[in-house]
Amino acid sequence: RILAGVNHATAGGVSPELSKEYTPRNIVPEQGRRRPLVEGLSEMFARLRSAGLAVPALMTLAMLPVLIGLGTWQWQRLVWKQDLIAKIAARASSEPQSYISALSEFVQSGDAEYKRVRVTGTFDHTEERHLYAPTAASQGWHIYALFKPDGGQPPLFVNRGWVPDTLKDPAKRAGGQVTGTVTVTGLARADQARGLFTPADDA
Repeated sequence: RILAGVNHATAGGVSPELSKEYTPRNIVPEQGRRRPLVEGLSEMFARLRSAGLAVPALMTLAMLPVLIGLGTWQWQRLVWKQDLIAKIAARASSEPQSYISALSEFVQSGDAEYKRVRVTGTFDHTEERHLYAPTAASQGWHIYALFKPDGGQPPLFVNRGWVPDTLKDPAKRAGGQVTGTVTVTGLARADQARGLFTPADDA
């Protein structure tokens, strides 16, 4: 409590008017007091309604958590992509390891992506697989040929490259069907799970 007044004396003592006590509520101007939060928000929404912006404002507030979540997801994806690019660059430039060594590491850790691997064996062109891969120039396919390593090791598929649709039939590219024992060096890739919209395999 604050005592407001001037030290004026009367014959009977201090004037009752001057000795009146005032609280901060009495001496702070009405317009200077801070309005309650609810009152301020009500006035703000009233102005938005009058300007026809109430619905857009509410939609913006409702979408704010979604936008923040999308921004966070994009940032996390960027970090993941940068790490993947760095890992691919490091592994693709490393010395190739034997197929047995890479296979052993894959069994232990489950990680063989983009490791340089060298393996010796023979192709079995009767077991080709074709992955549809159209380009701007023409329809086409990636050709995967079964490769059987020496020593009875587990077989694997080797990506022989891309051919246009007119050369999908192996009989039309007999010159590229490598025979005999060969040594192949490439980047290892693990099996990929079928996506939700992946069509069924061709018969």
